[in-house]
Amino acid sequence: MYVMRQGEVKFQSVISDIDSIIFYTPAPSIPEDGVLINGVVWAKYNVDAPGTFAANPESYGMFYQWGRPKAWPSDNIAEDWDPTYPEGDVWEKADDPSPAGWRMPTREDIQKLADDQKVTQTWVTENTIRCRKFTDNDTGDFILLPAAHALLVFPNKYINVI
Repeated sequence: MYVMRQGEVKFQSVISDIDSIIFYTPAPSIPEDGVLINGVVWAKYNVDAPGTFAANPESYGMFYQWGRPKAWPSDNIAEDWDPTYPEGDVWEKADDPSPAGWRMPTREDIQKLADDQKVTQTWVTENTIRCRKFTDNDTGDFILLPAAHALLVFPNKYINVI
């Protein structure tokens, strides 16, 4: 048997000498501004201006429409808000306001965040801001989603591209 990496033999052995083979996936690398929740690396902060994070975990950041790169202050939606229903279920990279190395969460990522067997959800107040706190039951890592945008903030949370 040969074990190869990028076309180069890294290990070889006669099959009769092997009693088991174990495959593993290394744990994801977690950046300083990220946390691991139910196997997904989430940013600790909402996105503020395109390509930047908000200053605090409880900060709203800026407000984005699905699949559109334009941002508005979370407390003042401008008159040029697009009232049409956006198409698609993937945020195209060209329109993604995520900071470098991050991307929009997928439906599966959000489902993992909402898995009440592995993630505890509680209401907390952080610096006078009411937030939904999502805490990984194994790691204790958490993210805060400000309540004013509890149903809309998911498109503002980003996960690391691993």
